[in-house]
Amino acid sequence: MGVNVGTRCNFQCAHCLVEGKDRNRDLTRAEIELLRGTISRYQPKSVLFVGGETTLYVGVVNELISSHPDKKNLKVTVTTNGHFAKSIVLAKKVLSEFAVLDSVQVSYDVFHKVFLPIKNIGNLYAACKDLGIKFSVILTISSPMDLTLVPELRKMGKFKIGVQKVGRIGDAKINNIGFSFPSFDKNVLLKKCPGRKGLGYLCGKGFSLCCAELVMNNPSGHFIHETLHRHRRSDFYRVMRSCTFGELVRRAGIPMKELLPEHSLECVLCDHIFSRVDMPKFLAEAVQMRRLP
Repeated sequence: MGVNVGTRCNFQCAHCLVEGKDRNRDLTRAEIELLRGTISRYQPKSVLFVGGETTLYVGVVNELISSHPDKKNLKVTVTTNGHFAKSIVLAKKVLSEFAVLDSVQVSYDVFHKVFLPIKNIGNLYAACKDLGIKFSVILTISSPMDLTLVPELRKMGKFKIGVQKVGRIGDAKINNIGFSFPSFDKNVLLKKCPGRKGLGYLCGKGFSLCCAELVMNNPSGHFIHETLHRHRRSDFYRVMRSCTFGELVRRAGIPMKELLPEHSLECVLCDHIFSRVDMPKFLAEAVQMRRLP
């Protein structure tokens, strides 16, 4: 389960999937109580807390953690920009404020580099190591040249570096930032939604397996729901759990010649598909044709 605890952030990265005008949302008291009830009822084995900048919401994170009835079997991961790790001591101080914390993943790339000294990465890694917390870096790239940051990161320590491509979502779309593919990669048609194995809650919006364009900037109630139970029963959830993007493209009647290089990313392609169809009819027909449970 993923929880977007708020969109406030002390950085202004050009590739952020949240539009600048939306970086001021906090969970309401009603949302917090809804999430507390959901966590208590479903008892997820792992929870990923994201922002905005998650360390601005330590109190909220701890309140949500406290609602889990079996904390010994709960794994908590936090995503951060690492702004607080000006020293190992300061990094350990902030990390120790979380009631449960098993893993930290830091966003660092050419966009975060504008705001974050790389020494913070080394400090945070050392702090996690001392506290017995897993540590990794998420490197988002708009070009293969961005991978030149890897040797710099390696100087900070031996930790996992995950690489993902920038999709034109949120501010990245406004700023025309995205990974440049030389041509449309047909392999994406064989893939399914990357978020299909989990579910998340987006601050101010609701529950969805999607964490990209469909729920960020689309008011449709087909993609996001007020409760976890309702979303799991939705046609959208069932379709995205089962269908490949190739199936969705064919059902939408989209000709291959219309697919651009940028559609090689799952989330960008997904947004393109659903912008072309009558949502209720398309989803209902897909459920019926596949006889989805």
